[in-house]
Amino acid sequence: MRSPHDPAQRTRRRRERALDAVRAAAQGTDNVLVPMREASRLRATGGEVSRAMHDVWGTYVPLDTF
Repeated sequence: MRSPHDPAQRTRRRRERALDAVRAAAQGTDNVLVPMREASRLRATGGEVSRAMHDVWGTYVPLDTF
């Protein structure tokens, strides 16, 4: 088991907090770009960021079909 002082573990926790900030921004009226940039800076993948927004907004389903 890794020490709680392990740099990789600290980075992982910071990345999770940044993804939580993406979710919080998506729930309100804040610009999601700022927390998205921070999450990306902490090496979150596009899929992780996308999933954080999906957790709040869900999947887009168009009302009209052609």
